[in-house]
Amino acid sequence: MRISQQIFIFLAASALLLCQEKQGPREKNPEFKTELNEGPYKGASKDHLPRVVQISDNEIEVSVPLVAQKNPPHFIEAIVLATTSKIEIDSKHFNFSLNAPLVKFKVPEPEKSYLVISKCNQHDMWLVNVAPLSH
Repeated sequence: MRISQQIFIFLAASALLLCQEKQGPREKNPEFKTELNEGPYKGASKDHLPRVVQISDNEIEVSVPLVAQKNPPHFIEAIVLATTSKIEIDSKHFNFSLNAPLVKFKVPEPEKSYLVISKCNQHDMWLVNVAPLSH
């Protein structure tokens, strides 16, 4: 595993710990950005938040609608699936590409909720909650 991947995993795990604490007033630059709390990136949630679609009883497909740019580079570096108890289940790392990032994840316990995080090289990490999957 490359050092950059190790650093990302450490940052994602650290951010998950912060995310689980009680929500207080909105932060100006929260560790994780959400649709309701975009931090300093007003309007960026529309193309940075992961989009999650259930494709089977135990599998989801995650995409991020960000249109990558070459100069300066602006793209999604990774997508992570994690439990709500802060444990990373799976992740997919991306090199720069003009193609939108897309990944499929197996969900080990479909009856539980999960977190999906996208990591942008310029606009931090974006988090969505995934409700239990329907059968």
